[in-house]
Amino acid sequence: MMVPASFGAILDVPATFDTDEEGWTGIDWSTFGYDASGNPGGSLEGYMEDNSFFPQTAIFRINSGSFTGDYAGAGAINFDLFADDIHPSSISIVLSGAGGDFIWSANVSSSVDLWVSYTAPLTLSAWSGGNQTDFDNTLGDVSYLEIQIVSRDQDPQTYFLDNVELSSSFEGGGVVPEPQNLLLLAFIIVGILMRRRILEHLNRSTKPRKEAPA
Repeated sequence: MMVPASFGAILDVPATFDTDEEGWTGIDWSTFGYDASGNPGGSLEGYMEDNSFFPQTAIFRINSGSFTGDYAGAGAINFDLFADDIHPSSISIVLSGAGGDFIWSANVSSSVDLWVSYTAPLTLSAWSGGNQTDFDNTLGDVSYLEIQIVSRDQDPQTYFLDNVELSSSFEGGGVVPEPQNLLLLAFIIVGILMRRRILEHLNRSTKPRKEAPA
């Protein structure tokens, strides 16, 4: 369902980049543009070439249309990122508006060669940049949104962005792993529980027995 905000921002309609860049631009990428492969459909592709300017920051930016204006009713910003071979050292969102710039920093997934979903809740505690009044003023009149990627090393790196959405709801947060990562997490939890049970059993078996009273 499309929910228009007061001054242009549109909720719950993701930018899917199925045919073009949809008004997004790239800053400080070696090459930037539309790519036919996405999650699904198309996506934005940003490429950092091998260079000595490490760490390098490159930006996906939108400064017009459905991601600018009043964010009234918005609960979170969602997006999917694909890291080709090398995961970034940091990922952040910058919202610039009437109250100044606010920055959200992601808990970066180390996954590569698969799509990872990120969610940034639109609550002050998740962002840095000012007080509640400033935050409310920025959300009331956003001039641009940036998703910033910082390189991990000097090797060539390619990143794909898809399904950027200004959501009317916030469910959970941080990183949402793909199914492969969830399976690995399940194995880790099972291993921890089994180890705990083994230790409890050993502690019971080695505990000295009380002598019966004479």
